[in-house]
Amino acid sequence: MTVRTAIPVTEYLDTAFEHPPDYLEGELVERSMPGTSRSRIQRRVVAATVVGGEPAGLYVYPEIHLPMATERWRIADLAFYAGEAESPYPKRVALGIAEILSPRDEVREVLDRLNDCHAWGVPYIWLIDPERRTIHRYDGASLLAVDAIEFAEPAFRLTAEDLFKGSA
Repeated sequence: MTVRTAIPVTEYLDTAFEHPPDYLEGELVERSMPGTSRSRIQRRVVAATVVGGEPAGLYVYPEIHLPMATERWRIADLAFYAGEAESPYPKRVALGIAEILSPRDEVREVLDRLNDCHAWGVPYIWLIDPERRTIHRYDGASLLAVDAIEFAEPAFRLTAEDLFKGSA
């Protein structure tokens, strides 16, 4: 649901929302409400990047505000960085972004999110579907089924089998 608003982006970033919306050219755009499957996937991805209690070169930020363009801010389900991201809002393009489908997501809105990530310059973009237990990689034009979320540098690979282990 889109709510027309006149607040500037600075006010958007300074406002605490119970469920933070995206900010698209002066409009607050509600995101679909996450369920336990999104939280479970976020937890598993974060845990997979931690070795001995510390991130192993790959830092994962769940539910982070990202500046896709001056007046376009998105909340990423998962944003990946080689090294720590700037605080409180990263200006550096993420190494990767994973979006996790919710039952009420609309195709058009999901593709808009993926296109924004691609236009921002994110090299790795994944769409995770907990219901179908699949991972797709977005290349700016199509979604390709893949069997893992992976990076060459820093080295990281989380297979769909491990990501969805034990979930029904």
